[in-house]
Amino acid sequence: VEGWAGCVVEHVITRTVRDSAAVLDATAGADPGSHHAAGAPERPFLDEVGASPGRLKIAFSAVPGIPAEVDPDCLEAMESAAAQCEELGPDVTEETPPVDAEAFEKAFVTLLAGEVAADVREAERAAGRKAGSADIEPTTAMLRLLGDAMPAGEYSAAVRELKRTSRTMSGFFEKYDMLLTPTTATPAPRVGALLPSGVQLAALKAVIGLRAGWLLRAAGVLERESRPSLAFSPFTMLFNASGNPAMSVPLHWSGDGLPIGVQFVAPLHDEAALFRLAGQLEEARPWCDKRPPVWAGAETVTAEAARA
Repeated sequence: VEGWAGCVVEHVITRTVRDSAAVLDATAGADPGSHHAAGAPERPFLDEVGASPGRLKIAFSAVPGIPAEVDPDCLEAMESAAAQCEELGPDVTEETPPVDAEAFEKAFVTLLAGEVAADVREAERAAGRKAGSADIEPTTAMLRLLGDAMPAGEYSAAVRELKRTSRTMSGFFEKYDMLLTPTTATPAPRVGALLPSGVQLAALKAVIGLRAGWLLRAAGVLERESRPSLAFSPFTMLFNASGNPAMSVPLHWSGDGLPIGVQFVAPLHDEAALFRLAGQLEEARPWCDKRPPVWAGAETVTAEAARA
């Protein structure tokens, strides 16, 4: 069902373009009672894999949808993908969609707080009791407090700001068939790297204990605490809000052997174009059998545990 005012999308991570297309063929379509539904595709998405994408006009941009620094590895991944696209035939041009990054960030984190507050309330109703400190993480508790303290008009204004991105992107895609960006602003972080530090966590728990959402809002905690996690993926959230279909393909690898994805975004309801291009890219730069060194180490540990 629709979640977070349409910003939540469910799909799968696969090793091949074929598998991603097959799953979408099995799951696409409106759920009962849906207010919004894409039209039926002209043919199965699986048939698009291997089909010619035609002569595309592709824009590329390293400017994120919200303010963030972009790691050189991720920039290199995008530039390499742009060069690969040129080799395959598309016209490739550098251009950035005209989005107000600061206004978008403020609207997105406002939506985040309001939706998390609603999520916790629904969970409490389902459980038949109030959520305690052992039930939800401190960051979630903070967002819940902020969401509960938020005026309804402020939430509505944020939703409207996010929905305006659909109009902005529709105008952009009148000029281009596809947009290429990095998928994330940094290579994959270590587990826990995006969580609050010890000092931050202690301060967070102290304020949560006061249950003073108004105090958190006055102190600007929402923007400050959410920025590190949002800064990891500042390129993807724009299209959660606009509704444009997007894909991440692992065409590049860091010096440490980690896969680095690049994001391709298509006009509304044109998933087929993504699958056609993805099939071509997969053939040019196969990734299915590649494994990062950390993966090999994990497989060894798992095998040893199984023998034990």
